[in-house]
Amino acid sequence: MGERAREAHNRRAADDGTTPSPCSTEAGSPVPPRISKVLLVYPFCVTEAYDIHDVRNRNVEVQPPLGLGYLSAYLKAFCPEVTVEVLDANAMAVRRCLAEDRVDMPALWEALRQAIAERRPDLVGISCLFHATAAPAHRTAALAKAVDPDILTVMGGNYAHVSWDEALKDPNLDVVVFSEGEQRLVDLVRAINSGRGWHAVPGIAWRGADGAPARGADRDLIPDIDGIPECDRSGFDLGFYAEQGRQFVFRFLDRETTRITTLIASRGCPHRCTFCSARLVWGGKIRYRSATLVVDEMQRLRDRQGINAFCFLDDNLLAVKREFLKLADEIARRMPGVHWVSLGGMQISSLSDDVIDAIVRSGCRWFILPAESGNPATLRKICKPHTPESVRRVIASIRRLPDTWIAANIVTGFPFEKMADIEEGFEYVRRLDLDWVYVFRFMPLPGTSMYEECVEAGYTPAYRHQPEQIGELGVLNTPSLDAAEVAERNYAFNAEVNFLRNRNITARPAQAIRDFQYVLQTARHNPLAMYGLACAYERLGDGARAVEWLGRALAEVEAEAEAEAEADRAPATENQSAVRSISKSFLVVNRRIRYVQYFEAQGIDLRRRLQQARELYKRG
Repeated sequence: MGERAREAHNRRAADDGTTPSPCSTEAGSPVPPRISKVLLVYPFCVTEAYDIHDVRNRNVEVQPPLGLGYLSAYLKAFCPEVTVEVLDANAMAVRRCLAEDRVDMPALWEALRQAIAERRPDLVGISCLFHATAAPAHRTAALAKAVDPDILTVMGGNYAHVSWDEALKDPNLDVVVFSEGEQRLVDLVRAINSGRGWHAVPGIAWRGADGAPARGADRDLIPDIDGIPECDRSGFDLGFYAEQGRQFVFRFLDRETTRITTLIASRGCPHRCTFCSARLVWGGKIRYRSATLVVDEMQRLRDRQGINAFCFLDDNLLAVKREFLKLADEIARRMPGVHWVSLGGMQISSLSDDVIDAIVRSGCRWFILPAESGNPATLRKICKPHTPESVRRVIASIRRLPDTWIAANIVTGFPFEKMADIEEGFEYVRRLDLDWVYVFRFMPLPGTSMYEECVEAGYTPAYRHQPEQIGELGVLNTPSLDAAEVAERNYAFNAEVNFLRNRNITARPAQAIRDFQYVLQTARHNPLAMYGLACAYERLGDGARAVEWLGRALAEVEAEAEAEAEADRAPATENQSAVRSISKSFLVVNRRIRYVQYFEAQGIDLRRRLQQARELYKRG
């Protein structure tokens, strides 16, 4: 496979002129005369600081940086004269916080600077998957330049691809790599080492001598991704990732016995959803790896690393039914008893009965459906390939099989919606037989067609690189919708369907308990999850625990009321500083959030419920 891939890469290089000729536009950044050492860095995943509670409770998004692993494998295959190392700064930070049982961000940044300095790289490649992580990615570039101004800093990922011209306003960033990074980075290194005009390499952008961002010709995607060497995990401690990372699968599987890792079976998505940026990066195409090669990789990870569960990170694993069925059949045949999940969701229009059966047979019983909306007009406008009725049909089909778990993603606040449309969608979701609902506020993502519409209409500002606000995207306010109002309504609905009226409290209380405990790992003071636990334990006849969790929920609500009263007594500046976020995943609302209002909206009096439970427990 390596020789086949090498020949294909060299052939593409000759065909598209990657053996570049000098270009008249000179790069403004200094370029090392030769690249001998490449350091690929996955930055910290927080913009400000890690939360020590999250670190202690293994609740940080820490997982193997697959993209950098693929870059490493490709560089090792095609530039064997270059030394390559992957540095996962995020995992490094979590390790240090665990060891010291505290968070010292200045010390963590200094540790990263020292790690770069010790390795003495000529090129530092920085992964930046999303705008939300752009700030630490740019700061990592600044650290590299502080170590040695001659280090060539290169950034790739969704953020760099979409907002390349804004990213290159950072004087510490030299080059942006578009889309698929493997062949572009190899071509860049080869061009520099050959002494030719590296800025003519297709698929990159740089800052010219005049300081303005400039980009070269486009670069085609690799047509046969089976020719890409397998992800280089040689420097990854998969045991650490499995033990410490927050994973969706721990809603269902025992954490202590589950050793999970991530992988991909495809790249891209063929659909044209107007709010999604995947099409921008992957060109509206999907390419599958051979099912045989994917399961070969899974078996090696099982046999050599003890992995017994897998999380597919594909944008759309089920986009092409026949390709997915090959994979599912191969997993079922060769890896009986394995568990897997698809974090990117499962395309609803592909979920026919035979596909659902194949999913469960091959080791996945947990479905995330990208339903997005219950309004047919909205689904047409955002170009989703399904209808509200097809969602109902798919849910009914999944429910044929025992012990399945179904969630749906719902997005509200599109620029053409009114509050009545959102409420109509919520009513549709209430009628669906779901275990959980993920409710998201629409965020205009730079580069998407809907973002362009919102900017043109003046609903949101265009993204601009500002040192103090790197990666921060503007909220969406329209004549019909206020962003804060949408966020608050979303959370009220979340409180209702996921906590106070959760189906599994009565249908499957043991699963409800696992779900609420999973939530409390992140939001340890959430009285909604505490109340849900109490109700589920009541259903199981465990009065002692029901009373315990009702008491905790009431204590949190009372503490909230006291904090509110104290804030009202404080000066205005302190009062403003007491503003609370609804959730890490939702818009920060500029006024205090009162959990008690969600209980009141559902007619729940916590004090009375606790008294009733105590009386019932005494009698029983």
